[in-house]
Amino acid sequence: MPVTKGLMFRYGPANATPAAVRMTGVFDVFKVAGDGEPVLIEATQSLKAAMARVLALRQSFPGNYLIISRATGRRISFTAHAGMKRN
Repeated sequence: MPVTKGLMFRYGPANATPAAVRMTGVFDVFKVAGDGEPVLIEATQSLKAAMARVLALRQSFPGNYLIISRATGRRISFTAHAGMKRN
């Protein structure tokens, strides 16, 4: 599933100040739709909170999920079969 670094700013201004990024969250949580497009679920303030949210969502809504760090662009992918991959 191709996800570009530009995605991390799709939902906020690319020139946001560090304070603005902190206020809107630093990790974006996505559910990957059937067509492969990521759908934003929410932004969280920490990786721990983002991972907890994905694990809770997978209980009710199985599927593929993605966490993207706004600061670094790094991604963590969660597959429907309980796999996890860090990029």
